[in-house]
Amino acid sequence: YTYASFPYDNACYSSTKVSEDYIGTHAAYTYDDFEEKDVGIEIPISSDNNNYSYCYQNMMWFFPLRFPALPEWQPEGQEWMTDEQESAVYLFGWTSLVAAVLLALIFLQNLVFLPLISCFTKTYKPSGEASMIRFSDVSVMIGYIPQIKVAGYNFPLLACDVDSIHDHGLIGWNDPDNSYDIHSLLYDIPRLAKKKAPQDTTEADQKDEPTGVTERKMLLTEEEENPFMFSIVKDWKNEVPQE
Repeated sequence: YTYASFPYDNACYSSTKVSEDYIGTHAAYTYDDFEEKDVGIEIPISSDNNNYSYCYQNMMWFFPLRFPALPEWQPEGQEWMTDEQESAVYLFGWTSLVAAVLLALIFLQNLVFLPLISCFTKTYKPSGEASMIRFSDVSVMIGYIPQIKVAGYNFPLLACDVDSIHDHGLIGWNDPDNSYDIHSLLYDIPRLAKKKAPQDTTEADQKDEPTGVTERKMLLTEEEENPFMFSIVKDWKNEVPQE
């Protein structure tokens, strides 16, 4: 559309000659912003000059919509394209049509065809092969542990409570001189630094309760002490005996 609308002056060349009423030298004035004054311009018109008529050249806003942009959409009697321009517009116009069709087919395939096909047949194809190596047997494995790297610190700052993690190797690093509590942001807040314990159960109640109930109360107490300020991170302890 951009190339088809060139030269953007909305003036179409006419084969008719100018009227005798316009022949002569005419004066026009424009304002010079730099010198802040009106500047006169002479416009000579001779008898061999042709007329120009107004024609709207912005083909993108034609109504109804014209797609693709082709020379045929020029209004009759208001053609403004040169022969070379028409050849280039043909090339760009049909290329844009092909690109639009391909793009529409891709969208239909991903949004319509594939979802419909998946209702009647298997479309998932796994890549690779399953191995017999368990995750716990991997020598280098790192879990998602919220932590923040701060310039000037040798180790990241932990943005979670890691007391419930059995395998500290999931953290991804180890300070040989200090515990993980030194690097935990939790201990920067006195209320959260207190040792967590059930508030509404006695030792006798805990002995009589099933293990799962006690653990759920412990988790509830942790969430009350830690109201979404820090993440609660736990792992599944691997109790499968090694062969």
